[in-house]
Amino acid sequence: MNPAVNPSALDALLQQAHLWSSEFAQTSAFQRFPASVAHEAESVILCFSEFMYTDFGQTPAQWQPQALQQCLLHTFAAKVAAEAAFFEAVAPVLDAFLQFLESRAIVTGAVSLRQHLAYIAEQIPDQAANPSHWGHEKLFVMAAFNDGIDVRDQNQMAQFTRFYQEQLMGSSLVH
Repeated sequence: MNPAVNPSALDALLQQAHLWSSEFAQTSAFQRFPASVAHEAESVILCFSEFMYTDFGQTPAQWQPQALQQCLLHTFAAKVAAEAAFFEAVAPVLDAFLQFLESRAIVTGAVSLRQHLAYIAEQIPDQAANPSHWGHEKLFVMAAFNDGIDVRDQNQMAQFTRFYQEQLMGSSLVH
């Protein structure tokens, strides 16, 4: 996290994003989503809102197209460990959510944001699936996931962490 990030402001932003997400879930645009997209919507909105603030210093009223692009193509790819369905939901969810925020005068410039989003939409799942774009934490979580570990289970993750560390120690002794 950026050291200039105010934790209280981040908490307030995430609470507000949660409220907006709940209101958005009541809209006709949301109701038209397939179940797989609707299931991911709040997570997409909260992740996007958090990273736009922590990594780019922008609240929703300040969101800029270039930051949106960097966030979705680089930050999400590097930091978000999720299944493909999450990344496939990003563009449709954010497109409709930006329209929702603009209709409430929360975000200005939504047209430009949505144009950038449309331009990069197909790249988002591809970037996120490419291990060369993953950060260290995501590499670790994805390795656990690929080994069949339930990454939400603390005991399994602790066991995997020990195994992973042993593997690293063993490979460093060989080299």
